[in-house]
Amino acid sequence: MMDKEKSIGINREGAIKQLKDLIVDRKTFCVGDYDPIFDKDIQALEYAVNELEKVTLQMPFKEEKDKEMQKYLIKFQKNVYSKVEKEFLEEEVIEIGNIIIKMLKEKELTYVDAYATLEYVYRSLKVMSEYTHL
Repeated sequence: MMDKEKSIGINREGAIKQLKDLIVDRKTFCVGDYDPIFDKDIQALEYAVNELEKVTLQMPFKEEKDKEMQKYLIKFQKNVYSKVEKEFLEEEVIEIGNIIIKMLKEKELTYVDAYATLEYVYRSLKVMSEYTHL
């Protein structure tokens, strides 16, 4: 039985090392007249290692992108929708807002990406309003 402390808290690098150890272990079964299932095990483990290594290579970029995103959103204030606003907003405006929210959910965006999308739309509309009408 594994010690509880050892069974939790594995990080990406630890997982990659463990998978590579499993590959070595599976290869020890690939001698003589062996079951081809071990080849499939090795292929699956190698695939998992490659995918985890790709994610590791992309992470610094993602962290940098997140920092830039936070800078972009710094002036975008999040306001809680209140019942009072409903009195001032037309039914159609609320309906359109709900459609936009549904679309954002269907795209499975993170909340940060959804806010960034809305900020982009807001800024685009602001520029358009200076020159044209919708």
